Amino acid sequence: MTTSKNQPKWATPDRKNALVQLFLSSGGFCVFGHTKCQIPEHHYYLHSELLIKDWKMIDREEVVAEWRAEREAIHSLGEPRYPVVGRFNAISRAIYMIISHFITLKVKVSAV
Repeated sequence: MTTSKNQPKWATPDRKNALVQLFLSSGGFCVFGHTKCQIPEHHYYLHSELLIKDWKMIDREEVVAEWRAEREAIHSLGEPRYPVVGRFNAISRAIYMIISHFITLKVKVSAV
């Protein structure tokens, strides 16, 4: 019995089932049902490899989209965005006034 640790990430049960159904319907030859098919992309082996590459790409895109959404959720403050220049809320203004007051006191004390 194989565990999920031994399986590649693209090998979900639905995808494995799709590959089995494709093999059973094609008999391991042309996946589109052509007899004596000369097109290499239609043969089961190459077609299944292309499907797996597509699934890997889809999985990679999903991971990147989840990562971007998580990063945006972590870094967003949930506050409205507006120009910062010239805008103070009550707390920011109080902090600014306290800091600027201490800086001016420090300058006056060091000058004496």
